[in-house]
Amino acid sequence: MMPTAKEVEEIQEKQLQNPDMQLGVPEQFVLMLSKIPCLLERLKLWIFTLDYKTMEKDIAEPLMDLQLAMKEMEESKTFRKAMSIFLAIGNSLSGTEIKGFQLDYLAKASEVKDPVYKHTLTYHLAEYM
Repeated sequence: MMPTAKEVEEIQEKQLQNPDMQLGVPEQFVLMLSKIPCLLERLKLWIFTLDYKTMEKDIAEPLMDLQLAMKEMEESKTFRKAMSIFLAIGNSLSGTEIKGFQLDYLAKASEVKDPVYKHTLTYHLAEYM
């Protein structure tokens, strides 16, 4: 908790009015703090410096996990094959010839059913794999 400018000013005024008056330890501390240039900015920088490693870890770890997952997906022949089968089955069920799909469509795969046996798209993918 930082002393306000008003608090510092009041202590300085009282000291000027009574130069012989001995200030208490808290008042001396407030005056000492008020003489430090850019104190608030320095304290904020100090706190940031102390928290930097934790903040960096909190940000970097999920990004590294995402990067690793993307690399695994790019290099995985099984994933690539599953997506091509998924697309082929989807095209077959819908009677279309689209060349790709949005990834959010994967969330709907359990809702898409074939008209004959009423099996889901994920069921057909699992059967084919």
